[in-house]
Amino acid sequence: MLWLLIAALASVVSGQFTIQPDNAKGTIANKDLLMTCQYPSYFKSVRWLGLDKQAITNMTKGVKLDKDGRRGELYLTLVNVSSDMNGMYTCEGYDTAINQTVAETRIVTVFEPIGFVNPKTEQTFELGQTVSVICQVSGNPPPTVVWKQGTQSLEGTPENSRIYQDLDTNNLIIKNITKKDEGKYTCLARELSKGQTSGLLIFVDVQFGPAGIQVPKMVTGVQGGDVTLTCNATGEPEPMYKWYFGDGMTFTNTTLVKDGVSVDGKVLRVSNVTADDAGKYTCIAKNIHGTDSDTTDVIINVPPTISIIMGDSVVEGDDARIGCSATGIPPPVVTIFRHGVALNSSQLSETTPMTVEYNSGEAQIRFNPSSYADSGDYTCIASNSAGTIEGVIKLDIQYAPRETTLPEVYACLNEKAELSCIFDANPKPTLTWGKMLPVVADENFLAVFTSNESVGVTPDEAEVTMTFTPIVPDDNLSVQDQGGVLMLKISEVNEESYGKYYCRASNDHGEQTAVGELMMAMKSSKPLNVEVVDTSTSQANVIFSPPSNIVSQISRYLISLSSGSELVVEDEIAAGGDGNIEGRVLKYSFGGLTHDTEYTFTVAAENCQGVGTTSDPVSFTTEIITEPSIVNIESDSLGKMSTSYALKWSDLGAGGGKIKNMEISYKQVYDPVIGSNKNMTAPQPITIQLEPTDKEFVDKEYLIMDLDESTEYEVSINITNEVGSKTTLFVFTTRAGARPAVKNNTIITNSLLTPSDNAAQGRLLVVESLTTSTVLTTGMVEPLLSPTVPSTTADEEGTKLATGATNFLIIGIVIAAILLLLIIIDISCCISRHCGLTYLIWSSTCGASSKDSMEVKEGDVEEGSAEYSKDNKADDITKVGNTEKQPLDDAPVPNGTTSQPTEETPLQPVVTPKVTENVVTENGDNGSDVKASLMQNEQPTPANSPLDGVAEPKDVIKPDDVAVAVDNQASTVEETHA
Repeated sequence: MLWLLIAALASVVSGQFTIQPDNAKGTIANKDLLMTCQYPSYFKSVRWLGLDKQAITNMTKGVKLDKDGRRGELYLTLVNVSSDMNGMYTCEGYDTAINQTVAETRIVTVFEPIGFVNPKTEQTFELGQTVSVICQVSGNPPPTVVWKQGTQSLEGTPENSRIYQDLDTNNLIIKNITKKDEGKYTCLARELSKGQTSGLLIFVDVQFGPAGIQVPKMVTGVQGGDVTLTCNATGEPEPMYKWYFGDGMTFTNTTLVKDGVSVDGKVLRVSNVTADDAGKYTCIAKNIHGTDSDTTDVIINVPPTISIIMGDSVVEGDDARIGCSATGIPPPVVTIFRHGVALNSSQLSETTPMTVEYNSGEAQIRFNPSSYADSGDYTCIASNSAGTIEGVIKLDIQYAPRETTLPEVYACLNEKAELSCIFDANPKPTLTWGKMLPVVADENFLAVFTSNESVGVTPDEAEVTMTFTPIVPDDNLSVQDQGGVLMLKISEVNEESYGKYYCRASNDHGEQTAVGELMMAMKSSKPLNVEVVDTSTSQANVIFSPPSNIVSQISRYLISLSSGSELVVEDEIAAGGDGNIEGRVLKYSFGGLTHDTEYTFTVAAENCQGVGTTSDPVSFTTEIITEPSIVNIESDSLGKMSTSYALKWSDLGAGGGKIKNMEISYKQVYDPVIGSNKNMTAPQPITIQLEPTDKEFVDKEYLIMDLDESTEYEVSINITNEVGSKTTLFVFTTRAGARPAVKNNTIITNSLLTPSDNAAQGRLLVVESLTTSTVLTTGMVEPLLSPTVPSTTADEEGTKLATGATNFLIIGIVIAAILLLLIIIDISCCISRHCGLTYLIWSSTCGASSKDSMEVKEGDVEEGSAEYSKDNKADDITKVGNTEKQPLDDAPVPNGTTSQPTEETPLQPVVTPKVTENVVTENGDNGSDVKASLMQNEQPTPANSPLDGVAEPKDVIKPDDVAVAVDNQASTVEETHA
């Protein structure tokens, strides 16, 4: 604000106006412009004049006035400036100092960025027209316009191009616009003084009226079904469609199809069509640019209908005619079938020629003459593309009875008997049962013979004829019609029932008689096809068929089975229904037979006359039973539990017989703690008996309980069948549980821990005191497992024991080889590095016997002191029996003192073994104290030891493991690593 104050003072001194801002050219459009007129206090009637040199007031449109009299400032705000506000604005007032009106002007020039007026980014035109793509731009200074299509500038002129820019309107002109002209165009405006450029992307949409309309040429439907018509046409915008029923020439509201039309009109669906729906359908497509139409023919096929069925009924030998006709769209093909075969003119019946005629929708057959074989049902089938229908034509040929038969029947006295009269006739005949009896004719009397004796005359004197005598039904005789077969049923056959019977069939066209005989039944013939179909060790199945000629009802079959001269089975089976039907197969099963034994089977049928002929004997031998086979053990030799073992086996080999029982015995044969076979005093194996009904026997698994951990057991499994038994041997080892430490083959215990703690933790205990010969084993004890012994039989037990001894021999050889390797390594260490147990023994005996060897030269002491200092920083004391090294943090220093313990290596109390050899140092201290000082480096095993989280006691450094040489002239102590 200081510069405004300075400017105001300057204006007062000079007596002039000052207008801020100094330059109003380039004012941005559409924003407010504030102009301040500053004047001295002695100016009067100060005001702003507009473009028209008229005073501006607050009533003037588009401006605001404000004043600060104290400061001498008059404010003019042009609101939302635009190009029509361009021009000179004047601030004037009366200067009382000079007594005249003075003024100051300011020219306002409004800058308008490039803009597009009413931009249309999508412009639509009709195909083939000359169109103008509109692009109106605004801006101050006015911009220039160019057109581009993609990256190509459109620089054509009306004279040389179909597409050019109208320089007066800046619009793009396209003559005779095509579909290829459709696409994106850019109207690019530029204003060079301000360096402006802006583009408007316009999509030119070329539309056209419906064209290429398509409907199916012909659509076929079936009466009762649906017909779908689809109309498609190209056009932009998408045309609307209407369907008309007719020839496509005259379209009225009555011919407009409204039902079944889709929303867009493209699809017309006519449901449940009839023949009346057939005809022409026209589709009209229409949009704002025009219309187009196309017509299709709809054909409705109608399934055939049989309109006429013509049958006939004649007497055999007369002419007969049958036929049928049918209608439908298209006209159906009509064919006559009999027994599934189409009939034609070339076909002949069994005895009679026939003529077949087929015309459009009709069929006819003539029989000249007719025969009884032509009688029956014929099928008329009419079919077209819409479906198929069939009807039945009946031809009734009437004829006299023929092929009447009466089969012979066998029966026993006092049994039932049935005679069946079978006939063929049309119409159904009248049937009469009778017997042919001898009749004597005489002019005085008529006598009927019922035996060899006559009434009134002798046979020699009378004239005898056989006469058909009808049978009158009574309590013992009845006549029944069963399915077209006339049955004569005799409730109880007696002597007079036997003889010849006659069946007479008669109708309007003739009669026929058949004769049959009721005879005394005979015994049954032998059953046929006797065969043994399958055998086992104790069972056999036999099959057979009834006799070939069953003259009387079979009541039962007698079964016989023998072995040698001994009758083993004598049984019977009821014949039932199948036992009286020839060709049927009957079956009988034998059980409880002896294995490996030959048997003979026979069968005979029995009827009312007794037992018939016995069948041909059939022999067979049952299968042999052998001893059971070895049990296949499926369990692993190493158990999954420490005190129990799941013994599992697969199917038992019964040798063709049946397992009677199973005996399981087990005993301990190996103790891993002692490490050798143990012969227990009076061993008492535990034995379990399993019966086939026991759950363990069925499940094929037995759980052995109360076993010792990490112990080898021998199992004996004995199974027994009808002829013998088999024993299978198997060895398994229980899994190890928690075990204490072992020292010199003696279990080390600790009274501080309870047995439950030992069992729960499964760790070894620490010895309270050790001697120089103590060897301590720590950590979890792995189970001492015996080699896996496969299942074996009792015959192989000796081989199994030999294998166990061999296993212990192999273990001993391995241990000896390991000891030999350790001795070689120790001797190599003694020679090359002056370390190891051999070097320790040598230095304690041979090396200490000579005083010269005990003394250290002064130069050697200095050299040793330096070497010791170096070793004190870098070397570790090697633990005996352990490859881990511990740093010598508490080692002696050259001045005879020891280093102080730190936080990292605090001093730990240890148990100091008794030292058998004393060595005196320079200052008179006992050498054992130096060794004890060295052994104070012992640290407890850290808590994260791999031994299940229990601190592992470190190996105590033995006095013999460290040799100390003392020189009376030097204070350096040399250490030797063992």
